[in-house]
Amino acid sequence: MTEHAIQAAFVARAKRAGLLVFSVPNERRGRRELGALQARGLLTGAPDLIIVGDGWNAAIEVKTTSGKLRPQQAATLWRFAARGWYARVLRGYAEIDEIATDLGF
Repeated sequence: MTEHAIQAAFVARAKRAGLLVFSVPNERRGRRELGALQARGLLTGAPDLIIVGDGWNAAIEVKTTSGKLRPQQAATLWRFAARGWYARVLRGYAEIDEIATDLGF
């Protein structure tokens, strides 16, 4: 299972529930391109998915069950959580149901 496949399954479920969900293209880039993108607002460590519900928001970082969270990703998720967002790492297909239940869809 890949992060891409896990993310696609989660997005499909959120869309079936009628939620606004979108991905943040934040793949690793070269220093030169990264600097230009950061100047235009790229947030280093941004979560893979942003979900907007009725009265709530979620920031989800997608990883495989063996994937490692980088320190910047953890710090950025914490920043979302500190602002009242549901912020979490989604690790594998098994956690899709758990997160969907937490968020009510």
